[in-house]
Amino acid sequence: MPKFDDLTGRTFDKLYVISRAHDYISPSGHPNTQYLCKCECGEAIVERRSNLLSKGVKSCGCQKKSITEM
Repeated sequence: MPKFDDLTGRTFDKLYVISRAHDYISPSGHPNTQYLCKCECGEAIVERRSNLLSKGVKSCGCQKKSITEM
């Protein structure tokens, strides 16, 4: 079995990974690893590991807010 690669301390775009959070259990019963992250704007969010690694999420949503406010 491969060693688990902990993302704590890594940065993904504007998100800094603080610690591991409780797993998300999908409707099919499959667990998904989640992490507590802090955005550059100061907001804290919990995000799935797969979204961080695939760059599916870049911030807490503050980037979208700033674009729509223009």
